[in-house]
Amino acid sequence: MNYKRLIISLALPQLAGLAGSLFTTPAIPAWYAGLEKPSFNPPNWIFAPVWTLLFFVDGNFSLFYMGQRIGE
Repeated sequence: MNYKRLIISLALPQLAGLAGSLFTTPAIPAWYAGLEKPSFNPPNWIFAPVWTLLFFVDGNFSLFYMGQRIGE
């Protein structure tokens, strides 16, 4: 297993998520909190773990795809 490729494929999506959160976090109290949400809207605390998991899965798929392209 190529650990450099593993670290890169897992770190890049997490860094992209971090960069995105830096731009969206300031808007949460003013804009998002003021929206009229449906009754099935998930609680606010669930978004961070779900996005982290989503980016982790994205990184794993990237690693798998790179391995397929290289022929490993």
